[in-house]
Amino acid sequence: MVLWVKDSGIGITKQDYRLVLTPFGQVKSSILKTASVTGLGLPLARSLTEMNGGSLTFTSEVGVGSTFTVRLPKASVTQSDTN
Repeated sequence: MVLWVKDSGIGITKQDYRLVLTPFGQVKSSILKTASVTGLGLPLARSLTEMNGGSLTFTSEVGVGSTFTVRLPKASVTQSDTN
């Protein structure tokens, strides 16, 4: 299963890729000066994905936004009856 999430946010520089995947890692940005962030969203998403045998990757361009991709193996995806 592949899930894509795309945003039109401020973007992430390539040198900050590792930082945003580190728990409590926060990128310094004048745009985010007033934002209240913990730096846990991406590390948590990556950990949960990896715990289920998957992977989380992303690409980003400053001023354009980011695309996040979660890939999960078939064995970890179940189908439920929603009737």
